[in-house]
Amino acid sequence: MVKRYLVLGSCRVVNTIAYGVGDKIILNKKDLWFTHYIQEHIQKIKHLFGHSSIPSEHKELFVRYEQQNHYGAHSTLRVGDSVNSGTVGLNNSCHFGTLNVVVELPTIRYIKVPVEGRILWGHMTNLDLIRNSPFNHVGGYSTDEEFLELLNEFEQVVIDSILSSAVGEAVNFIYVPHNPFIELKEGGWGISDQRVHISDLIRCHCAKNVRVTRIPVTRCMLYIRNMIEENGGVESMLKDQNHYSLQGRKVAFKYLDALAQ
Repeated sequence: MVKRYLVLGSCRVVNTIAYGVGDKIILNKKDLWFTHYIQEHIQKIKHLFGHSSIPSEHKELFVRYEQQNHYGAHSTLRVGDSVNSGTVGLNNSCHFGTLNVVVELPTIRYIKVPVEGRILWGHMTNLDLIRNSPFNHVGGYSTDEEFLELLNEFEQVVIDSILSSAVGEAVNFIYVPHNPFIELKEGGWGISDQRVHISDLIRCHCAKNVRVTRIPVTRCMLYIRNMIEENGGVESMLKDQNHYSLQGRKVAFKYLDALAQ
């Protein structure tokens, strides 16, 4: 059976899978805009499944359309077609089997944007636009308890969306933390305590029992540090502390695809 993906995150997940997916299926290949934190992932899921749309008149606060420049050689990949058209078109040529929801969790930082009686969640690279908008945004950081509870909420939103739209018979959550390696001012590489801590929180979440639902649910996690150290280290796998090298991206896809069902 062909593997099926729904991808959420930055270029480290979204482009890694989109460039390497081949004849596999990406449900949201016309809506690949990057999202970085859990509230933003939940917001995107609700939009993709028609529960709560991102307002097109303020779309630049929530979608980074410059991302389309990544896909010059990939004409089928789009950034935010549904936000522009108002019509969501998931690529769901097959309703059977497991939906692999690959979600990157690199940060606990958030940007809350109240818009006309609604709470929306801003895109981090659009912060200047958000600051210059008429909306009084609030930035902050989720506590450990909030982060773990938001993960539960995220999973429930995904499961409810799958059940209501019948886009899969099971769901496999593949969680991806940030790579722990950071470039030091004095040169060389170090380890980010914050990135490691978020990774530990994800590991704790994945170890918990899955709630009983009407469809089978599984969880797993990509161990980024192990992957990098097993494949030539940072010099081979990373372009910089936030991006894979070409080799790194190819390796990351193989690891993610191995976790998919």
